[in-house]
Amino acid sequence: FLMFRERARVLGGWPTTELVQFYPRSIEQAGADAPLAWHYGLALSLRRNNQPAEAVRLLDRLVRERPDLPSLTLALADAEAAAGRREAALGRLADLATRLRGNRTVAIAYADQLI
Repeated sequence: FLMFRERARVLGGWPTTELVQFYPRSIEQAGADAPLAWHYGLALSLRRNNQPAEAVRLLDRLVRERPDLPSLTLALADAEAAAGRREAALGRLADLATRLRGNRTVAIAYADQLI
């Protein structure tokens, strides 16, 4: 739920300039107790704020910590493509599509990158 809530916050119309300030403050205040979802929200807001390289750095770390969460891998592939690393994004999506056969979200993301 928390991951989807942060995704909705980022995609739901909050100004990205506010979000790239909101998340770091919130994470700093919470310290070690900051939920993964806030880091995810920060990465999404960086991507939407035309800072894909920063989003890639953060998401790469998050994916290494939680490879079991496809939403992180999808976000990383999107940020990689936006940062000009299309081949890395395609490889990541191909691997994810193989691991999660039949997952429509993954299939659509992969198809979008192939197009």
